[in-house]
Order: sequence, then C-alpha cells, then structure tokens
Amino acid sequence: MIRLQDAKPGFKLQVPSLGDQFFAPGCVVLLTGRPGIGKSAFVQQFCQEAIRSNQRVVVAVTDTSADVVRKRIGGAEDQLHVLDFLLQKPSHVNDISIAIHELLVKFQGHPARLAFDSLSTLGTMFNPAYLAPWLLDQRARFLKGNSNVMALIVYDTGINPPSVTRSLQALSDVVLEMKFDETSQEAKRLFRVFSARGAAHSVKWYPFTISDAGISFGEAS
Repeated sequence: MIRLQDAKPGFKLQVPSLGDQFFAPGCVVLLTGRPGIGKSAFVQQFCQEAIRSNQRVVVAVTDTSADVVRKRIGGAEDQLHVLDFLLQKPSHVNDISIAIHELLVKFQGHPARLAFDSLSTLGTMFNPAYLAPWLLDQRARFLKGNSNVMALIVYDTGINPPSVTRSLQALSDVVLEMKFDETSQEAKRLFRVFSARGAAHSVKWYPFTISDAGISFGEAS
C-alpha cells in the first residue's frame, strides 16, 4: 500500500487506500472543499471500500436523498444503513447524534464506518456555532463507545463563517482538503492532507481525477 507521504511521481494513489496511516479506528476525518469539487466521490469510495472488506457502513445525509446514496454506493441491506436527514429533518442537532449512535451501538465489536454528508448543510438548519461542539461530542462518543468506528465528515467551505471551518479543523484528527487549481486554464482538481494528528505527512497538493473506478492521483505539485 502506498501512503501519501511516500508517494513518488507516477504512482496512482487510490483513496481511501491511504489507509492505516491516516484512517485509524476511532478517528474523525474532516473532508473540506467547495461544492462540486468531488467530495461525494470520495465518500462513495470510502464507503465502498468498507463494504468490500465486510464492514458496516452508516451514511448520514442532509442534502442528498437516501435512495440516491444507496444506489450510488450499493451493498447489502445489512451492510449499508442510510440516515435521511433531508426528508426527515431533525428538530435539534442532538436528534442526529442519537440516531447515529443508536445505530452504531448495534455494531459493537464489528468495524464500522460513518460518513456524514454534509456538516455545512447542518449549519444552515441550525446555528453554525453548534457545529464545532457537535463534532467534539461525536469524536468523544466514537473514542468512548466503539473504537472500531471510523468517521468521515464532509464540510463545504464558503457557506459558513471561516471561524467555523478553523474550529472544525482543530477538532478533527485528520483534515483533507480539495480545491480547484485557479492558476490553471483547465478545471484541475487538487487534493492534500492539511493536518493529521500524530502522523508525519506531506502537505503537497496532488492533482486528482474522478472516474467510475474512484479517485486517482497524479504527481504532486
């Protein structure tokens, strides 16, 4: 397996097979970027990799229908569980926490992944100031209740105040960034590891492409 900091020009890195170095059980990974950059493709690959390795997957959605998510990810009914907060809008952020963790409790002893898409939409439903405390609460629950859970939290930048983004970054174990290369005439997508608590890593930007096979990377810029 090739890890990001070990990457050399010419290698194609498959995400999330960066794997053990960054995506450890109990950690919270924050994936940030502008809308339309490719975060949903990352979520899809994150979930499909878990299903192929016989893990349970919980996807909480706030801006996409549950049917679309199920069709996109696939997997058996006992493996993929979708919590639809688009149609069944919660009355409080605590309702989301309860629904997620009631489901994860059923997987005690089994590796599981949670994907939340997206936290920024939650900030439009409620006060954005709730987002950082909510994320901190989730991280504490994962570490205390079931260390086999790995969480990927999607966050669209440019929607809520920058101070909220900084708070979320500080509370996450790993922060991944996606952006468009504004210096290029082409619509070039870039990816990097912004931070990874306790791990050495490169902060170089890697161009990436999206295909049916997932996300693959080119040379670092």
